[in-house]
Amino acid sequence: MLEVTGYYNSKKTDDICEDVCGQQASRAGLSMSRLRCVLRGFDLKAFILLFVLVPTCILGIYLHGQKITYFLRPLWEKPPKPFNYIPHYYNENVSMENLCKLHGWG
Repeated sequence: MLEVTGYYNSKKTDDICEDVCGQQASRAGLSMSRLRCVLRGFDLKAFILLFVLVPTCILGIYLHGQKITYFLRPLWEKPPKPFNYIPHYYNENVSMENLCKLHGWG
């Protein structure tokens, strides 16, 4: 039940860490104690995941992304067709008409 004390207290309190946050302290000390309250919820595995594993994965995708996407290309996609090799006939003594006939252009 609620206690009726006769006055209303409008100050906010943190119920997460009542032993630390409920104490009266200086402003700097209070901010550090709130930081301790927040950090109590995290564990070392979460920090390792956030600060080591995630940037490593992002760097790996950045460096090897093209190889990864090429490897995951669908199997039904065909490789590009090979080039058509056109023979090149050239000699200084041959006229332009004869060169065009040799290449099949006229």
